[in-house]
Amino acid sequence: MATNLSRSQNNLMNDVSTADVNLLEGPSQDAHDDSFNTISSNHSTPTRPDGPETLHGPGSQPTPIMSPSPGSDNDLNTSTTDPKVLLQLPTKNASNTPVNTVRRSKRTMNRTTPKALKIPQSHAKPKHRGRLPKPKATNDYSPPKRRKTNDTTKQYDTLISMVAGMKGSIENLNSTVTDLKENLTSIQFDLSAMQKTNVDLVSQLAAKTAECRVLDNECIKLRKTIDNHKSSLHENEHNKTLVIGSSIIRDFDESKMNNTDTVCISGGKITDVNEHLSKLGQANNKNQYKRIVIQIASNDCAKKDSTPEPITKEYKLLATCAKSVCDEVCISSICPRTDNEHAQQVLEAVNAELQVICEGDNKMTFINNDKTFRLQDGTINEGFLDNKGLHLSKAGTNSLARNMQLDTKSKDVTKPWPRFPRHTTSQNPPEANEWQTVNRRRHPKNPSPPSLNDNTPSSNRRNVNKPSCFKCGESSHLASTCWHPNSVRCHGCNQLGHKLSKCPTNSQPNNH
Repeated sequence: MATNLSRSQNNLMNDVSTADVNLLEGPSQDAHDDSFNTISSNHSTPTRPDGPETLHGPGSQPTPIMSPSPGSDNDLNTSTTDPKVLLQLPTKNASNTPVNTVRRSKRTMNRTTPKALKIPQSHAKPKHRGRLPKPKATNDYSPPKRRKTNDTTKQYDTLISMVAGMKGSIENLNSTVTDLKENLTSIQFDLSAMQKTNVDLVSQLAAKTAECRVLDNECIKLRKTIDNHKSSLHENEHNKTLVIGSSIIRDFDESKMNNTDTVCISGGKITDVNEHLSKLGQANNKNQYKRIVIQIASNDCAKKDSTPEPITKEYKLLATCAKSVCDEVCISSICPRTDNEHAQQVLEAVNAELQVICEGDNKMTFINNDKTFRLQDGTINEGFLDNKGLHLSKAGTNSLARNMQLDTKSKDVTKPWPRFPRHTTSQNPPEANEWQTVNRRRHPKNPSPPSLNDNTPSSNRRNVNKPSCFKCGESSHLASTCWHPNSVRCHGCNQLGHKLSKCPTNSQPNNH
């Protein structure tokens, strides 16, 4: 009985020490629960000796097992887990009772005895009073898994990294705020400078505004003056007349005409006049002239291969260009000429075409010069031509100006210089001297003088000692009082300076 109690006490002490060691090593909750479950399972199925042979061996006598009475000191309370109580229970009759012990093999489980025995605070009742089963020996010791500790560490690391990131962001924000403060300071400085500049500019602007008002008033006055002056000029310019042509109008004197401009193109042709009018149109001078008078095409007709058709076409283009410059265009007919028969024939045809063109256009007017430059029998009035038969004489120039209806200050619109040079008196008779002057280009170099022994009446022979007019050849007056504007041409010899009745080659007696 005592032996069994001592054995049970030893086994229980070993189990308690093992449990204390496991508690000191810090097993996980799962391992702790598993160990307690294992102990509970071992305690729940205690193995009692079936007979005396099992406990004492085959040759020993059975030892009666004494169970303490309930309520006695030897009673083992299953709800008590205090090792001190367990140690004090079997010491009552241990020294007085001889016990036959059976030696058992040592345990091979590695155990570490703690320095101070810690008693687990557990109120669970053991299910049996026998010893606990020996734990299995393990060579590899693995520390208990601390799941909650690892999760907490990870959370701490995450929080630390977040705090570090927030610190970096705060530092960046601090630097940004510092830069913004500096920029704000510079902006405020610039703003103050701009405000000062603005004040100065406003004061200057006020002064300039006052000056501009004064200048505006002056400009208004000047504009009114200029407008009045322009209106007066436009009135005068609007009434102006432009006479443009070839050397036929070379003797026109602008100083003797009112509001008239003359443009003489010596040797000019239709294309030259067209070019000049085009320049006027490009200069936006459409309202500069009220009327344009064109006197051209005499040189175009003088060409060897000239025909009326191309000249007429060029004249149409010229008329179109003239209408773009002025609203009223006057086409003066080509003046007749006696120096070139082919040119005279062409210009007569051209004049007829020009008259037809002008009659079909309301903005064009045709001036027919043949009414004054031809006689009643249709012949050319040679008194209006010079000695060459091409250009106009003084009388022809005045007649052309009247045909053009120019605003003249006097009847004579020619230039003041004389057409022919004055001749000095010589020892020769005036009549002979004047005769040679007029006919020096028309008479042959070696004229045959009339014979004094011919049958010509004495009345037809000139008296070299008696002066006569070098224009018409009459001896009743001189050239200064002759009513002919220029030298007349003889119809017999076709020479200038005398009439047919005074022709030296005429053998017929004068009936007058």
